[in-house]
Amino acid sequence: MDKLKTAIQRYNALGYPFFMDTPLFRRVLALRNRAFKKKLLVANLRDCAANAHLELALLKAAADRGAALDVVHAFESDRGLPRPYAGGFRVKYSGMDNLKAFAGLTDYSAVLLLDLPYKDETLPPWLWLAFRAGGAKHFLANDNLLQRGHLFAMDMAEELKVFRAFETAAVVDQHSFNLWRRFGRPGKFLARPLAVDCAHYAPAAGAGGGYVLSFGRAGRDYAALVKAATFFPAGLKLKIFTDLPVTVPPALKSRVEVRPEPADLGAMKHLLAGAAAVVLPVKRDAGNPGAGLTAALLALAMGKPPVAGSNPTVARYLTDGHDAFLYASPEPKNLAAAVKRALAAGPGAGKAARRSALARFDLNVFAQDLLRRLLR
Repeated sequence: MDKLKTAIQRYNALGYPFFMDTPLFRRVLALRNRAFKKKLLVANLRDCAANAHLELALLKAAADRGAALDVVHAFESDRGLPRPYAGGFRVKYSGMDNLKAFAGLTDYSAVLLLDLPYKDETLPPWLWLAFRAGGAKHFLANDNLLQRGHLFAMDMAEELKVFRAFETAAVVDQHSFNLWRRFGRPGKFLARPLAVDCAHYAPAAGAGGGYVLSFGRAGRDYAALVKAATFFPAGLKLKIFTDLPVTVPPALKSRVEVRPEPADLGAMKHLLAGAAAVVLPVKRDAGNPGAGLTAALLALAMGKPPVAGSNPTVARYLTDGHDAFLYASPEPKNLAAAVKRALAAGPGAGKAARRSALARFDLNVFAQDLLRRLLR
């Protein structure tokens, strides 16, 4: 087993991004398949931070359960996260022939597809895995549902009613099952909460600096937040990390900094740790009532009570004055007032935020429960 583990880790670590269909690889894979009774294939074809963390949590859960977990992915980098051994191979999608050859060499207990297809180039492998690959098929939404017309790949998934290929479809609880039924009917719908990697995002000793942090793009109203900075206490800066266009008036150039969101997840953790407050300015008409919640959970896990908009969906996750500070609408003065509340809060609020994340939204607990259900 140690030699098998070394061979698999070497394959994954030495940078073979594509499937290498060689006699040596087939021998190693055959040994692996005999060594593990339960084998899971995960399709992680959307390159984003949330799915990087989810993949890591699934790897840990598979290792704890003594199961083998293979990953077919479309990531351009590992985003700075470690890759624990879980008896499996991590193969970058490099064409349908390689995908069919790789997936056809193992009798998988289950095939798990993360999120609906986002990019046109990942639509063919996503559809093949859903409709043609062997093993019981399951779908897991790790992001919010987009409206029709935003992405061609997702619209095609709707036309093909892809959910009919799945035994289960676990969808984010911000939307009713009725909204997801446009993609067809699986054997069973399951509701799941958003979750955060509480092992990676954890409070840092001595954290808390001279800036307010904001990041993300869904439904954001950065214009209002920039104006709110004029009401911040003297010396407190605003740092915004987003790929959205943000205009900063000349008078605020020394206090407001706008940069692209870092791809490396260690960098994002460092930014969160150093923030005096985390603010998520979301428009009231954002369309998605849960916009900003993924970012809010990162703040919770770091022990930073987030400043967020108030609506019934948000209220299922955050409690004003306990583990968050909510505003009714994102007018500049409302945002500034909520920031001042966050700055004035004692250490108890940060501890309450961390407790909420661990008790209700821990991604590693979620992954353990998921694999327990899929690999019975």
